[in-house]
Amino acid sequence: MPKEIQPENTTRAMAYKLWINAPNPMVTVFKTIDVTNIVKVGKRKKLKFNMLLDYCIGKAAENVKEFYILPVGEKLIQYDYIAVNTIVKNKNGDINSCDIPFSSELDKFNCDYLKYTFKSYENCIDTDLSKERMVIGTSAIVNTEIDGIVNIYSGIFNNPFLSWGKYRKKFFKYILPVSFQFHHTQMDGIHAESQEWSNKMIVLITGASHTGKTLLAQSLLEKYKYPYLSVDLLKMGLIRSGKTHLTPYDDNELTVYLWDIVKEIIKTAVENKQNLIIEGCYIPFDWKKSFDEKYLCEIKYICLVMSEEYITNHFNDIVGYANVIENRIDDSDFTVDFALRENQYYYQKCMEYGLDCIVIDREYKTEVLL
Repeated sequence: MPKEIQPENTTRAMAYKLWINAPNPMVTVFKTIDVTNIVKVGKRKKLKFNMLLDYCIGKAAENVKEFYILPVGEKLIQYDYIAVNTIVKNKNGDINSCDIPFSSELDKFNCDYLKYTFKSYENCIDTDLSKERMVIGTSAIVNTEIDGIVNIYSGIFNNPFLSWGKYRKKFFKYILPVSFQFHHTQMDGIHAESQEWSNKMIVLITGASHTGKTLLAQSLLEKYKYPYLSVDLLKMGLIRSGKTHLTPYDDNELTVYLWDIVKEIIKTAVENKQNLIIEGCYIPFDWKKSFDEKYLCEIKYICLVMSEEYITNHFNDIVGYANVIENRIDDSDFTVDFALRENQYYYQKCMEYGLDCIVIDREYKTEVLL
């Protein structure tokens, strides 16, 4: 059951003093997130997009302790459970507020989502769980593309609140600008941008040679503080230690051999709720077959591909930046023809398997949102 706690006994003691009586203690942050996997899972499994997004919100908040504390009046209330609110258009064309109890099991949450939203639709009533759970508010304007929403602070609703509009298609992915409003007594900006809000635990980075896989992995490590594993280093460790008879030139055999190891590392990381970037060219295009849904929903796949125009116009730059992160001992086999063939191969395979790829075209840009 919810209970009042003393602010001085929590990590929010100073924030409570500073913000509990402030005229406007709400903070709003904006972030554009990649929802490609949510869109694809929804279409494949015939699940509602907003249900999946509400689930992801609950899943992200589940492990952030600040989401279980809420300022109510001048009190600080501790909750044991959370719920995610959604707005329902009822059968009369009006709207009702509907709180969905959060469950980390997707099937259970989906079942509750359908049950509670149908009840609000059919009976034209609100479902209020705020006496039992800390409720995360949401509002979706599904037919309009918006860049953000800032709500007026009323002094009554202190709950964290997320808003979004219609998702957008950008090249081979879907993106969604999201507004996140929260009471400064409850959390700080560092909690709002926490790694817990990242869409995926595991990031797979692959692509043709010299496309900047290691550079991207290093950039994501610095930005998101995700550790990364180089499959190339794993390969050489196994070869040089005599654990395999394969050589660095046995690409096809190495892909099978290394993937058997890497896929189990991924499963272990997901089960332990550990973030990890895995980078290298030994990731098979049918990698999804190695995982069931509970793992797939935590994996982001990125394939870097350079266009023919970019390779032709910038080949000297590509070679010049080859050692920006790692020192290549022998690069004599890397020619314009080789680069064109390999990048075309990776692009065609991504299209064949329905995989996301970042096409580097006129200028080198590989910004990735996790």
